[in-house]
Amino acid sequence: PVTKVRILEVPFKERCNFGEWLNVVWDDKGVGAVIAGEPYTWIGSEKRFGNRHLYADARKDLKLRGAKAALVVDTREKFMDSMDATERELGLPLGVQSRRSDDLNRSIYWHSNVTPKNVDEHIALAKKGGFKMMLLYYSSCCKGAKGDGGYGGIADYELRKEYVNGYESLKEMLGKIKAAGITPGLHVLQTFIGFKTRYVTPVADPRLNLTQNFTLAKPLALKGGDLYVQEDPSNCPTNTASRVLKFGGELFSYEGFTTERPYKFTGVKRGYLETKVVPHERGVIGGILDVCEYGAYSCYIDQDTDLQDEVAEKIARVYNCGFEFMYNDGSEGVSYPPTIHVANAQYRVWKKMDKKAKFMEGAAKGHFGWHFQSGANAFDVFPPEIFKDMIVRWPQYEAPIMRKDFTRVDFGWWGVYLPGQEVKLTDRVPHRKVKSVGTQYDMWEFGTSRAAAWDCPISIQNPGRTKLHPRGKDLMEVIRRWEDVRAKGWLTDEMKEALKSATQEHHLYVNEKGEYELVEIEMLDGAVKAPNARAFVFERGGKRMIAYWHTY
Repeated sequence: PVTKVRILEVPFKERCNFGEWLNVVWDDKGVGAVIAGEPYTWIGSEKRFGNRHLYADARKDLKLRGAKAALVVDTREKFMDSMDATERELGLPLGVQSRRSDDLNRSIYWHSNVTPKNVDEHIALAKKGGFKMMLLYYSSCCKGAKGDGGYGGIADYELRKEYVNGYESLKEMLGKIKAAGITPGLHVLQTFIGFKTRYVTPVADPRLNLTQNFTLAKPLALKGGDLYVQEDPSNCPTNTASRVLKFGGELFSYEGFTTERPYKFTGVKRGYLETKVVPHERGVIGGILDVCEYGAYSCYIDQDTDLQDEVAEKIARVYNCGFEFMYNDGSEGVSYPPTIHVANAQYRVWKKMDKKAKFMEGAAKGHFGWHFQSGANAFDVFPPEIFKDMIVRWPQYEAPIMRKDFTRVDFGWWGVYLPGQEVKLTDRVPHRKVKSVGTQYDMWEFGTSRAAAWDCPISIQNPGRTKLHPRGKDLMEVIRRWEDVRAKGWLTDEMKEALKSATQEHHLYVNEKGEYELVEIEMLDGAVKAPNARAFVFERGGKRMIAYWHTY
């Protein structure tokens, strides 16, 4: 009995760069990579005595027959050309081609509610910020449950009523966005199944993922108390949101369980989430439902079934109306092993596209995903009081790591916070709530300048809120300026190195001739009599200058 076969292993002397995602070692002289030629080949590396062994395995629990691997070796200058040739020869998604797209490093205007009725407003606002990319959350196009961030409605992917002529209306709206010089993208959560979709209620689909399996030790009538099982439930969830069992098409909640025979779940309630109550025979196999940790409004797909393909068909029908790039959110939510399924779930969506995405963003965690995920995931929003610290702690930390995989990171997502808005500070335990100073010009300039230093974009969530912000025009102006210098290639290598500083801030100053100047700035302590002023000092032409404004 064969458990696994190592089909390729190559030792490389240690070099200054190792990209774990692509499985590549390199320096200025040469590059070597061992990659998978199809999604189920297990790729990895081992560090040994000054060498790094890159390997590929065929595994019995994945795909023992038909596994493919490739060895790609070349000079630093020619490596991406060789990788491109390898992708084309093996029929893989063209990761090199997408990394060479001019759109890859353009910042993104993200919104959850762009419809035919308001699309003109969003186009006008995007232009003020110099945005060339617009990412629409799935709820812009499709029906989503209210009050849960749209999670409860994920997976049905039925168009909203605003699209009066169905998919033709969506095509017309996307055409209008493109006519304005903006590229539209679709943001989906392809592995999620919302609790308010037909996949859960009234009969739970058999292809929903279970994290543990249990066999009924006693039959369940239409009415019953405890639920007896053959297996030990000691490792089952105890937090309220995740205490969900599935047998057949019925869901059950439970309060607790025993850890000695006879094993049973206690405090069981039938027909959870409005599923149909039916009798279940002894010997029926079910288990713990894989509940999503994002608010417990959804669950995950069993990736060993065809449900991911079914959902991908629906996503593709929306995408094929004219979208050109995609964000694969929540890609971590897959069954075991995630090393394979994170990338393959994304790939199963990619395969359904009529016109392949210029690039895709999402979790850069599955090796095979390198070929179509050309941008690593954005981090969720941080409030103004900790914004700069979080830029340094997360995307700026990740950028050089992803560069070792010849990939950029998205320095978003950024929210628009209004002055006086109550926010939760999550950089400490316990979290505490404060009244925020609101999003300010210097915060976005710090973030977008750090991103520009690493040739990375940023993403703004729901920028329409800038209309409610007293400094909203300034916020969009700072993005416009930095998008302009990105497009013009104005920043020198020396400037980019300076912008990588975690502490020294910079300002893109517009001089008397309307030309850009990059200056180092330093924040001034707030004056006692002007607590709502925000001011920075910098030197120019031998003079000290102050940039200041009222925060609200």
